[in-house]
This record gives sequence, C-alpha cells and structure tokens, in this order.
Amino acid sequence: MRTHDCVVVPGIGAFLALARPARFDAATLTIYPAVREICFNASITHNDGVLASSVARKEGIDYSEAAAAIEEEANQMRQALVNAPVKVGGLGTLFLTPEGSLRFSPDSAEAEERQLGYAPVELRTDTEEAIEPATEEEEPEYMVRKKGYWYLPIPKTATKVAASLLLFAAVAISFLLPPSSEQPMPDKASVVPVVRVEIPVKEAEPEKVAVEETAPEEPEKELQAEPHAFLIVATFKSETQAQKFVESKPEGSLEIVAGGSVYRVAAAKAEKAEELRSRLNSRELQTQYPEAWIWVSPAAR
Repeated sequence: MRTHDCVVVPGIGAFLALARPARFDAATLTIYPAVREICFNASITHNDGVLASSVARKEGIDYSEAAAAIEEEANQMRQALVNAPVKVGGLGTLFLTPEGSLRFSPDSAEAEERQLGYAPVELRTDTEEAIEPATEEEEPEYMVRKKGYWYLPIPKTATKVAASLLLFAAVAISFLLPPSSEQPMPDKASVVPVVRVEIPVKEAEPEKVAVEETAPEEPEKELQAEPHAFLIVATFKSETQAQKFVESKPEGSLEIVAGGSVYRVAAAKAEKAEELRSRLNSRELQTQYPEAWIWVSPAAR
C-alpha cells in the first residue's frame, strides 16, 4: 500500500488509498495536514496479480505458489471472521456485520501522519495588549494632544518674523556676491554673400523584395502510442534467468520487461490492458502458459 493505490486480496476485497488534501477548520482555527486514508471495497475480488507478484518477489517463489499461498490465507481469514474481527497489519480491522456483509474500519490516518512529523497547527488567538496613553501628569506643558496626535503650538507672529528674516538674508547675500564676468555677446548680421547651390538628387530605386521559396511541408508522422500493458508469462529475479527462459522458447515472440526489482517475460504488449484480454483468454495461450496474467506499468496508472 505504500507504493500502490489499489491492492486486491482475491476472495476478500480491495484496499484503496485515497489522498485527502490539507484543510482548515475555521471553527477551531486549526490547520490539518494532508493524509492518505485507506478504504475498502468488498465487491472487487478478482486477482489482478499485484499482491501475488509482490509475495513471489519477496519470498523467492514462483507466481503460482504465491497465488496458492494467498488463496489459503484468504480462506483462513474468512473462517476467522465468523468468530471475531481480523486485524490487517497497520491498515485497520475487518469484521462481519449482522447481515453477513464484510466491512473495514481503518486506523487513524492522522495518528500516522503525526508520527511522520505532520501534526495539526493551531493558530494564535491572543490579541495584542493595547498601549496605554500617557497620563496628563506625564504630558509636557508645551505639547498639545488632539485626536491621537501631538502638536507643538507656534505663534503666528513668530512665523512671520522668521519669514521676514529669511527674505532679508537672501537679498543681502545677492548684493554681497561679485557680478559674473561672463557677458552676453551681441548677434551681428553676416556680410558674406550667400550663393545657392543646387545638388541633383538621384531618384531612389524601388527595393527588390526577395521571396524565399519554401519547401512543401511534409506530412507529420503519426506518433505511435507507447505500450503500457504487457501479457506476462513468467517472472524472474535476475535478467540472466529471464534471458535463458526466452531463449528456451522456440516461438521467439517473447521479450523481457524490466520493472522494479524483477524481470518479467511478456508474450504481447499494448497501450491498454483491454487490448490483451482476448489474447489472454485464447486456448493457445492458456494451453502453453496457464498462469499468464496482464501487468500494467505504474506510469500509466
């Protein structure tokens, strides 16, 4: 479940991982982090090969042996559910309702996120303390407070006297400064006769516009869809084992598909899994490879 959003346990159901984004609770002023919730669907019980391939890879056994082990474990789980709920690792608990329906109770997703360091954040609600204004005893005598502002009272007579002094100082400075030595030169008319000279002007030739010949556009090549679904007939831990298996088959239509830590041998490939259903159910393939299954690349999911 850490690497897949859907894992099917044949005969039991499918465990689904749903991502819930971060959210803000306005009532409690709390920001909750994004979590990954685990859900359960009892109506999906077909074998998609994901769980069997994982067991075969981890235990180092064949795919058919892994599928048989999963089927036996599922039978024991169904028998145990008749008497009591069954704990499914760290995902949650399976139990039967009085009507006989299979239900799943997931563990708290928030608790797991807190272990990873993603805890809810509560916003501060404390208001800043208001600054108390100064009392009348602390106010200076020469300061006047009006509507939250401080003013320094200055008489109008003092303002007029200061302006007069500035004007008098400016006039005195202008008389004390020496006059400028630069004097403007008078403009005089020229006595030299002016002769009119006519210069012939050549007419400009019209510019020639070069027209580039463009080559005919070639039709765009149709892009071939990249295959994402493969009809798997065998799975190996090393590429050497997979290559020996391919060379041992006379038909020569098998190819090796690398994915994760295993090497799969495919008999056919297509863009979608639906295109390989008929080939999988054919009598020829079932006779030669009865354990064949369809694998979809994680990049296409």
